[in-house]
Amino acid sequence: MNDAAGPTLSVLLVADSLDAIMPALRSYADGTQTSRLQVVVAAIGGVQIPTTAIAQLGFLDPVVVDGGSGELNVAEARAVRSATAPFVVFAQERAYLRPGAADRLSSACANGNWTIVAPALANANPRTVFSRASMRIKNSRWMDGQPAGPVENAPGHNTAYRRDALLALGDHLESSLEAGWQLQDELRARGALCYLESSAVIAVVNPEATGPFVRDFRRLGRRFAAQRARRWPTGMRLLFAAGSPLIPLVRLGRVVHTSILQERGTTLWRELPAVVLGLSASAAGEAAGYLFGPGSPTRLTDTR
Repeated sequence: MNDAAGPTLSVLLVADSLDAIMPALRSYADGTQTSRLQVVVAAIGGVQIPTTAIAQLGFLDPVVVDGGSGELNVAEARAVRSATAPFVVFAQERAYLRPGAADRLSSACANGNWTIVAPALANANPRTVFSRASMRIKNSRWMDGQPAGPVENAPGHNTAYRRDALLALGDHLESSLEAGWQLQDELRARGALCYLESSAVIAVVNPEATGPFVRDFRRLGRRFAAQRARRWPTGMRLLFAAGSPLIPLVRLGRVVHTSILQERGTTLWRELPAVVLGLSASAAGEAAGYLFGPGSPTRLTDTR
């Protein structure tokens, strides 16, 4: 049984095998008061994931639920509904907490009127220029070293959300979970406040080679555009698709501005060609999303 107070944070993971999520689970257990954490695994594709191996890490009463055929938003929604802690974090199998980060994230959730509590992010594999460029494009606003405090938004994954605010979305929870920005927009419209707990650091794995790097940004761009334009008329979709070549210029300016403000001795200039390539791939994906929709649903294998 859990302690009398119960867990403060439910760690949600979507998995097609136990081995895939064990490194992430070990990072949550490292230097953590595990009684404060509940682990909920959404097992996809009919796989059987035993709770005994999770319990051996010190987590009390782990839960495994049927995550469906592999669509991430469906699996994550089922995990949310099976969680019991007041906050849930959408964890990833290739994102690893620094020691003590789970306790700091849990404390920030418990101490404040926040709906969304974000960790600081670090690059788990900074060896290649593509990995560093990916981190810079996606996560520069939340990179390790930023001051703690209220922020406008947070990373979609590895961030903690107040569970009752998610459940209040009702039947729209699955569609809201298709993208972090979309979910946060809906929560902010309901009065949600967002906080960056910079002492809780999570290291995320980024694409290291050209092919995976380009495919990742093209997929993200297409999914973003399709969700954004879901209710748009055809004329507006065509207009935004025609303007998509300008997107890299706008986003590049933001990346450069953020990097110069946040980093002394920034290495941005060495990574600039890769940054431009990633932004261009994302823009191409956006054009496809505006014109043809999202394509096939996002599945667990798409995020690896």
